Amino acid sequence: MVPKILVVLFLPVGMNWFEFNAEKIGIYGKAYWKSLKGEAESENKSSVTVYFSQAERITEGTIQQLMIAAANREEFAYVPC
Repeated sequence: MVPKILVVLFLPVGMNWFEFNAEKIGIYGKAYWKSLKGEAESENKSSVTVYFSQAERITEGTIQQLMIAAANREEFAYVPC
């Protein structure tokens, strides 16, 4: 099983969006994810419009649940937090 997910990261304008030190790596912005399982291949090879809902926003809890699902070889679907 190879999960196919799309992650889009929106970075803030006019500020440092990346932080790194010995304890952590931080990226500041908003990220959304969508499972591509079952999506038909697009005939448009130059661009595709994808819509995200607030329910698909990535949070610390979402990342943990997605990683657990991947480790258990579960299918990716909407993961409520």
